[in-house]
Amino acid sequence: MPTKRPRVTITETPAVARRLELAATRFPQRAESRADLLLALTEVAEEVLTKAREGDDGRSAAKRRLLARTRDITPQDAQAMLSAREIDWQQPSTS
Repeated sequence: MPTKRPRVTITETPAVARRLELAATRFPQRAESRADLLLALTEVAEEVLTKAREGDDGRSAAKRRLLARTRDITPQDAQAMLSAREIDWQQPSTS
């Protein structure tokens, strides 16, 4: 169908073929068309990129949990932990 929109042509290299086959396992109902699988990959990419932009990858929550657990560690406690770790590192390996 004629269109004024630009067309994109890609060559199915081994890397692209591998990704399309992977998409076919995830979207078997779309596996009949390589073009449809390519569209499916762009849809998945959009979801991932949108979540990353929104910070919805769980890192912020993990950071908050870690900071909450470590908030009560004093500088003296931290130095004692580092000193103990340094002593452990200096011990000869038994393996």
